[in-house]
Amino acid sequence: MGGFNRMLGACAAFVLTGMLVPAATAKPPATPAATQRAQSRAVVPLSVLHHVAQREMELGLLAQVAAVRPETMRFATEVEADFRQLDRRILAIAEAQGIGENRLRQAYADQNTVELARQADDLDRLSMLRGENFDRQFWVAVDRDQRAASDLLAEASGTVPSLDPLVADAVRLLDRSIRKSAAAQTVPNTPPSR
Repeated sequence: MGGFNRMLGACAAFVLTGMLVPAATAKPPATPAATQRAQSRAVVPLSVLHHVAQREMELGLLAQVAAVRPETMRFATEVEADFRQLDRRILAIAEAQGIGENRLRQAYADQNTVELARQADDLDRLSMLRGENFDRQFWVAVDRDQRAASDLLAEASGTVPSLDPLVADAVRLLDRSIRKSAAAQTVPNTPPSR
């Protein structure tokens, strides 16, 4: 019996060690202050990502109703769908960190008031156009917004390392959109008959 008790004791020690060591090395739960600091760091890059996605979606939706060229409409449909999917991911990540969409919008607006006003004016002017005139001005707006979005994404990169994969996905999507935009603009200007 003595050998059995020693073996039982050794097994118990092994089990307890296996249970206690991982518990001792596990991270302690985040404090509310630590959680709030993490949220604060993530708000700005997430707000930039959300704004970029929203702007591309707005332009895409507008072109779907006002454009006349099939290439413009096709581009608009694809870009709107692509950035809508990206925006869902952005909002899910923000929500997981306790950051709501309104907070993202406000954070971007607080730091980019002039740019938001310019973009709103551009969108208003563009929304009044139809047909070929719309198509021409749409590509001007897309080119300007893609350059601005590239700059914003470059600034957001590296600010919060855990968000870098999301920023990289946004950059890839924007690069693909830029290539599609260039291809759509090189197609001969022949509007469909209505």
